[in-house]
Amino acid sequence: MPDFKRLGKRGSRWWLVSCAAAAAVLGLGASLFGLWWLPFVAGLVAGASSWRVRSALLWVVVAVGVGWGVALWWPALTGNAPAGATARVVAAIAGLPAFAGVGVAGTLLVGALQGVVAVWLTRALRPR
Repeated sequence: MPDFKRLGKRGSRWWLVSCAAAAAVLGLGASLFGLWWLPFVAGLVAGASSWRVRSALLWVVVAVGVGWGVALWWPALTGNAPAGATARVVAAIAGLPAFAGVGVAGTLLVGALQGVVAVWLTRALRPR
C-alpha cells in the first residue's frame, strides 16, 4: 500500500486521482485505438515519479488492472464484440484452460508485467 501518512492528504488524493486518470487513458487507448503498449508508458511515468517504489508499483498495477479490465470486459458485457469467445480461444492456444476468465486474467497479467518492468527500468536508469 502507498504510504499515505508520508504523502499527506494532498498526496493521497493526487495518487488516487492520477491512478483513475491513468486507468481511463489506458482503457480508452486500448479499446479505441489499439494502443496495448500504454502500460509500459504508464510504468515509465510511475517510475520517474517521486513516489516510493512500492507506491509506484501499486499505482501501475491498479491502473492497468482497472483500465485494461474495463477495456476487455466492456465489449463482452454490451455484446458489441465476441470478447468472451476470443478470450477462450486465446487461452486454449496458450495451453491454458479454455475459459474466458483465464484469457482475460492472462492479458491483465501481461499488462501488469509491462508496467512493472517499466518501473524497474526507470528506477534502474534514474540517477540517485
